[in-house]
Amino acid sequence: MNKTKAPELLAPAGSPEALSAAVAAGADAVYLGGGAFNARMGAKNFATDELSAAISLCHAHGVRVYATLNTLVRDRELYDALCQAEQFYLAGADALIVADFGLSQLLRRYFPDLSLHASTQAGGHGTLGAKYLAAAGFTRMICARELSLSNLRALCSGSPVEIEVFVHGALCVSISGQCLMSSMIGGRSGNRGECAQPCRLPYSGCYPLSLKDLCLAAHMTELIDSGVASLKIEGRMRSPGYVYNVTSIYKRLIDERRDATESEIRFLSDVFSRSGFTDAYFTGDVYKSPHLMLGTRTEADKLATARAEMVSSVPPEPEKVKITEMSLVLRHGEKSLFTLKTAFGAASVAGDVPEAAKNRPITAEYAIKQLSKFGNTPFTVTQDTKIDVKIDPALTMSAAALNDLRRRAASALTTTGRTAKELPETIPAPGFVTTNSATGERTVKAAVFLSPAQVTEEAKRYFDEIYLPLGAYNKAANGFIMPAVIYDDENETNRIKALIRRAVAMGAKHAVISNHAQLPLVLGLGLCITASFRFNITNAYAASAAVSRGTSRIEISPELTLSQMDYIAKSFPSTGIVYGRLPLMTTGRCVIRSLDGECRGDLCQKRADLVDRTGAVFPIIAEEPASAKTGRCRSVIYNSVPIYMGDKAGELAECHFAAHSFLFTVETPAEVDEVIGMYKSGSAPKSGGFRRIK
Repeated sequence: MNKTKAPELLAPAGSPEALSAAVAAGADAVYLGGGAFNARMGAKNFATDELSAAISLCHAHGVRVYATLNTLVRDRELYDALCQAEQFYLAGADALIVADFGLSQLLRRYFPDLSLHASTQAGGHGTLGAKYLAAAGFTRMICARELSLSNLRALCSGSPVEIEVFVHGALCVSISGQCLMSSMIGGRSGNRGECAQPCRLPYSGCYPLSLKDLCLAAHMTELIDSGVASLKIEGRMRSPGYVYNVTSIYKRLIDERRDATESEIRFLSDVFSRSGFTDAYFTGDVYKSPHLMLGTRTEADKLATARAEMVSSVPPEPEKVKITEMSLVLRHGEKSLFTLKTAFGAASVAGDVPEAAKNRPITAEYAIKQLSKFGNTPFTVTQDTKIDVKIDPALTMSAAALNDLRRRAASALTTTGRTAKELPETIPAPGFVTTNSATGERTVKAAVFLSPAQVTEEAKRYFDEIYLPLGAYNKAANGFIMPAVIYDDENETNRIKALIRRAVAMGAKHAVISNHAQLPLVLGLGLCITASFRFNITNAYAASAAVSRGTSRIEISPELTLSQMDYIAKSFPSTGIVYGRLPLMTTGRCVIRSLDGECRGDLCQKRADLVDRTGAVFPIIAEEPASAKTGRCRSVIYNSVPIYMGDKAGELAECHFAAHSFLFTVETPAEVDEVIGMYKSGSAPKSGGFRRIK
C-alpha cells in the first residue's frame, strides 16, 4: 500500500540558540527573521552577520531555511525590504515568507529564483486563494488557523501550491491579517510585527479574547493523510528548550506516523500551555461550548513549565554530520580534486597542481589525516566514511593546500554561491492610473451600513453609493460587501454565489471584496469592484496588484497617515475611510456567545459590548445575520470610538481620494442623519471620543 508522503516539520527559530535546538530536535525546516519586516519583532532574531552561519548550519544538516518578510511595508520602506531580502538571499535562504502583495511583486522581479511562501497574514483560506497565489508567483500558502480538517482536505485536493498548516502554539483570536486592535488602541501594529496582545487582557470581567494554545498532536495521522506539505510549530518568542521539546515530540509522531499519547500531550502542556490546549477549529467543535477555546496562563501552568525546564532546560547541540564519502585525486600536471559527500549533498573543489616531490612524496595516510580535520565545522569523518585517495607517484602537496581543499569543500556543502543583485537606489513607481481628483471629477461619497434599517432618506440623498452586507442586501442599497472570509466549504461557497446573484438581480451596481480570492466571484457581473481595507494595502505596488486584476477602486489601509494615503491615491483610484468605527478584529468564533452563554439562535441578531479596564466600550456585532445558517458564526469587534474628519474638509480635499467612505455600525437612523449633518456643516466632533486620520 502506498503511504502518503510525510509532511515537512517546520520549527521556529527566534534566535541562534533556538535554531540550534530545532536542528538538534530533527526539524526538516526552520523559519527565522532578521532585524526588520518580520512579524515577531520582539524575538531576538538574527543580525546580518549571524545569518550565514545559521543557514550554513541548517544546510549542513539538510534543514531548509525560510526567512520572514511577513509584515506590511510602506512605500518608503520598499527599498529597505529588498535589501533585507538580499541579505537572506546571499546567506542562502531557501524561501521567503511574505505577507505584502506589493512587496511580493518586487521580490519576483529582483529575486526570481527565490521561492515565495504566502504568510497566513496574506489571508489564505481556500482554493480560490491558492489559485491566486499560484498566479502571483507563490509556491506555498500558509493557511489560516481557523480551517477544519474537512476544509484542509478540500484545500489540499484543489490547490496548485503547497499547503502549510499550524499544528502547535499560540492562537490569535482574530483571523490573521484582520486585526487592527493593537494598532488602533496603542499604536503598535500587529501587521507590522509589534502586537501588544490586547486580546490577552480582561474585558467585561473575564478573558473572552484569550485563546488556549493550539495542539494537533492527537491528529497527526489525519494531518499526514490530508496531503498538507508542511506542519508548522509557532514559537519564535519561545525559549530554545521549548523549541527542542516540542519539535522532538512532533518529529517522533511524524516518523512513526501516529497520534500522540496522553502522556505526550501532558508533556507538551507542561512545556507551555494556557489552561491546556484546543483543537476546536480543526475538529469543528468551535460551537460546543462558549468557553471551550478560552484560556489564560495560570500559576499552575507556570509551575508545570518550571518543572519541565528543570528536567530538560538546555537542549543538546546538533550532532555532527557524517561524511559518507571523501575522495582525493592528485595527478601529474593536473589540478587537485577533492570531493565530499553527506546524506544531504555533495561538493567537489579543485585546488593547486601538485608539485614533484624533492624529498619524501605525499602518502595517502598523511593526506587523509589532514583532510579529516573538520574541527568546529558541522562535519565529521567516522569509521564508516568511504575514503578513496588516488595519488600519482612522486608528488607532494603542502598541509596548507590540503587544508584549503577541505575548507572550501566543507563550505560548498552549505553555501549557494549566490551573488548580489543589482537593486535600484530608488524603487520606481508601479505605474499611473488617472484618479478622479486628477481629472477634476467629484469625490464619491460612499457609506456602509450593517442593517437596512439604518439607511435613512437623508442617507439616500447624501451618498452616491450605499452598501449593505451581502446577506442583508436589499433595494435600500446599490452595493454589497462580501464576508471577511470564505472557507473551502461547498455549501458556504454556493450560498455566497446565490446571494451575489440575488443582489445583482435586485440592481446592485457595486461590490466590496475582502481579499484577492473573492475577485473571481464578482468579476464579469457588471459590478464596480472595490478592494476593501481588509486587503491591507499600504503601498502603491499592493494597490497595483489589486487594480491590475480588475478592481475599480482600492480602500487604503487605515493604518496609514493622510500623506501616506495620498501617495497611493495620486496614482490609483482610492477610497479613504473618513468616518466610523473601524473593525478591530474579525474572529473565527462567536465572541458574543462567550459573554452570553449558549447560543439561543438569536445571538447573531444582537449586539454585545466588551468593556476594557479603562471603561472603553467595544461593540461586538455578528458579521452578518446569514452567518448563523452556516455554523461558522463570526464576530466583528469595533473600535470604541469612530474616526471623525467632518471638520477637516480642507485636509481631505488635499488628498487625492476618488471616494470618501463612511462606516455606520451601531448608529441609529437619527444618529446617521446627525453625522451627515455634521459633515455637511463641517462641525467639530462631539465630546465623548473620536479618532483622527493623522
